[in-house]
Amino acid sequence: MPEEVKEERRARFMALQAKISAAKLQRKVGRTLKVLIDEPGVGRSSADAPEIDGVVRFKGGKSGEFADVLIERADEHDLHGRKL
Repeated sequence: MPEEVKEERRARFMALQAKISAAKLQRKVGRTLKVLIDEPGVGRSSADAPEIDGVVRFKGGKSGEFADVLIERADEHDLHGRKL
């Protein structure tokens, strides 16, 4: 199969997947999630696998701690919120 065809198909797949991911994450806006802090300002919920899924972004926190984060917005891959 020509490389151009592979790339075109991959691009279509990735665009569709980005829409699906954004819609799924949008449903979490307004919820409070318990987040494990990987580094200050970046963590993950129990539904997020490291190095595979997106992250939860917020201000503050200390690595290794848990924080409750109110999710205020979402993009295609990550959640953004405020640490409570």
